[in-house]
Amino acid sequence: MKKTFKLCALLVAAAAAIAVTFTGCPDLGFGKDDLFGTWMTLDFDSNEEPVSYYTPSGSTDKYSVTWKFDGKSENMFARTGGTFKQHLIKYNSSMTSISEETFWYGEYAVKGNSGYSKGKLYLYYECGYDMKKGSASLDELWDWTLDDFISVSGYSGIDNFTEEPSDDNGIKFYRSSTSNPVLLQIKEVDGNVKCSDIEYFRFNLKDGSLYGYTRLMSSTKDPSGALIGGVFSQWATAAASGVTNPDKRYDGGYKVKDGCSWRNVDTRYMGRISARSTPDDPIWMYSVTKSNSEYFQGVDDGDDNNYADPEVDMRPEQ
Repeated sequence: MKKTFKLCALLVAAAAAIAVTFTGCPDLGFGKDDLFGTWMTLDFDSNEEPVSYYTPSGSTDKYSVTWKFDGKSENMFARTGGTFKQHLIKYNSSMTSISEETFWYGEYAVKGNSGYSKGKLYLYYECGYDMKKGSASLDELWDWTLDDFISVSGYSGIDNFTEEPSDDNGIKFYRSSTSNPVLLQIKEVDGNVKCSDIEYFRFNLKDGSLYGYTRLMSSTKDPSGALIGGVFSQWATAAASGVTNPDKRYDGGYKVKDGCSWRNVDTRYMGRISARSTPDDPIWMYSVTKSNSEYFQGVDDGDDNNYADPEVDMRPEQ
């Protein structure tokens, strides 16, 4: 990853090199993008105690999300490129029962400033698994590759889809039967991988440490609060039904609806956990315990990057 090596960056890199020499710390992730690692829903209450769930406005349900990025986003769609995995749990208001639990696999891309503290995040939701419907365990799913999802779906490969896609709120997917736990939102056309669900966000990373940033905000809104994110479809055309703004496209996909499919929220806040821990027993890496509303307020003052157009590169930091 290209970075501007100012004096402080050189000092951190030197210290990190020493840490690797003597500890072999897995959290450093040299050569990876700054999203590398495992992130979980995180906020802090009035006592600065961690809160690992969020409650959408107008709802009493609570959600917990885990993201895992492999740190190779610069190789997007190269078949050896960056992948992300997402585990989402929907609890009741007392967190005594789980009503929904899903696991998603896909690829991701990043455009960032010179230090990658802010930028544009593109998530390609390719394969989903309904854990309430299927028998695969979470431990298994973390290790699944694209081939595993395709195999369980009943298809022999992404160039062998024979069924017509179904629509689900503007998103198209393949499923071999209503009882099958796997959803496939990818296919292959002329040797190129296509994904029907591309979601676009602005992100900020804060609370930097020797091991990288430890707190993350991702949003469908720009610094002024205007909506910039949305769902794109590489399967759609400019004339496709539901395309609200065909000028807003990314990598061949068109924006098919405003907002995103994030369960009535437009912003997610996450904290990074140590590679020596697991989401079931996380070792948080944060050092700042301010609430998200306080810590990220004003973080974008002076940010004049063009977020409305997902194709425009980020402006280098001065």
